Amino acid sequence: RGPSQLMAAAWIYLMFTRLPPPRQAHRLRMGVFFVGVLAIGSVLMLRLPLFFIFMIALAWTSGTRVT
Repeated sequence: RGPSQLMAAAWIYLMFTRLPPPRQAHRLRMGVFFVGVLAIGSVLMLRLPLFFIFMIALAWTSGTRVT
């Protein structure tokens, strides 16, 4: 695994998975998370275009509501 893949996994774990509910109360943190995911996803797609699927999956799951 490359360092950018590990950074993406760590970013999602630290900025999204460990975020206490409700997520709507942490708008700034979610905004920072979104910008970071776009940046990391762009780097991953430049290195290997297959990571386009990673970005689609993130966009798909970010639209769902977790209660």
